[in-house]
Amino acid sequence: MNRYFFDIQSGRDFFADEEGLPLPNLKAAEVKAMQTLTGIAQESVFPSKRADLAVECARAPKSCSAFR
Repeated sequence: MNRYFFDIQSGRDFFADEEGLPLPNLKAAEVKAMQTLTGIAQESVFPSKRADLAVECARAPKSCSAFR
């Protein structure tokens, strides 16, 4: 099983995922990235404003795609 990392970019803030998650494939990692992004957006302090958020999914060694 591959380990995938989910770094989060919110405006100027960047949060690097140091632990990652073991997932069976890239599709599962893409689903987890979208779930993470949706969860963050739902918890937004400013629900009426469009948040500038991105979750980047990367497999060790890091290389995947970004979701906005």
